[in-house]
Amino acid sequence: MLGILWSCHTSKEIKPSENAQKELQEILINVKDGETIWLGEGTFYFTSTLSLDGKTGITIKGKGPQKTILSFKNQKDGAEGLKIKGRNITLEDFAVEDTKGDAIKVQDTDTITFRNVRAEWLGEPKTTNGSYGLYPVTCKNVLIENCYARGASDAGIYVGQSEKIILRKNVATENVAGIEIENSTDVEVYENQVFNNTGGILVFDLPNLPKKNGGNIVVRNNFVKDNNYKNFAPKGTTVSILPSGTGTMVLACRKVHFKENQIQNHQSLGITVVSFPTTGLPMKDEKYNPFISEVTIEKNVIENSGFAPDTTRPLGQLLYKLFQKQVPNILFDGLLPPNAPKDFRAVCLREQEGSFVDIDAAHQFKKPITDKKLYECK
Repeated sequence: MLGILWSCHTSKEIKPSENAQKELQEILINVKDGETIWLGEGTFYFTSTLSLDGKTGITIKGKGPQKTILSFKNQKDGAEGLKIKGRNITLEDFAVEDTKGDAIKVQDTDTITFRNVRAEWLGEPKTTNGSYGLYPVTCKNVLIENCYARGASDAGIYVGQSEKIILRKNVATENVAGIEIENSTDVEVYENQVFNNTGGILVFDLPNLPKKNGGNIVVRNNFVKDNNYKNFAPKGTTVSILPSGTGTMVLACRKVHFKENQIQNHQSLGITVVSFPTTGLPMKDEKYNPFISEVTIEKNVIENSGFAPDTTRPLGQLLYKLFQKQVPNILFDGLLPPNAPKDFRAVCLREQEGSFVDIDAAHQFKKPITDKKLYECK
């Protein structure tokens, strides 16, 4: 049986039992602001989503991501493992496994910290896995550090429609997208290890969402390697168009700075900068800006990319048609906003080694530009 003894700031440690589902949910409902919920060592088995709603200053803390495991492999009700709304929430030192949908979804929360949390679908990654591992959306003041995500059919670590975000020292592997930043502002992504995903680090701005115009994003000092895993995303999702072997991609976003990243061994693309029309996806959003601008690429080390484009995806087919097995390290689609001024800056190369191409998508790829000097800036 689970026992609980509330004090001003902490709860008694909760241990796995047959009644874990009911008793832990009751604790999440009745916990008082400022308290800590301690999860003991062992595997907790749950059959439906656990929810924390409307609380302030709550910490949920386990004994470590390999010792405290919340398993949803027999989940029948709900989609998420943990579903959270509140203020000043900390999740620390536990794992969530095999959820029907997203592992941990945090929504409409000001100040959320994920620290040393593991989100994973065990076994070989597959399309029926949940979309997102760690999934804060419409949040402010987000910190994700020292976490691990594996097996997500969309993104292992995803932050969407949020602001003031730090992602650091995380590991993402065997997801469709390792790390994805979407429609968000004021973001730092640094010192993460992203390997063996379909795509490594994605910075997207997409239509038909309440928050648009993502930007002011810095992606620096990350280790992005061998992201050549098969694309197992469900058909119709944005990431389903991603060619296997995409190191990094900026899509329709503004004020993005890729700096001093190690980007190695990607069969399709090293660094890719494209506007939304290049995706071929439908766009019916009059308030949406589909064009990239002010993307700075500086001092990245890009090695062994574009050696075998993934021709199972339209973008990979285009790459193979244009370049065979010698895709340049950095690819820009060349699309500019209508009536863009002469001094409009879409892409800026700053002390950046490696090959480059503007594929001239606006004119059906008739006059690709490979002269890097035209895009260099101080």
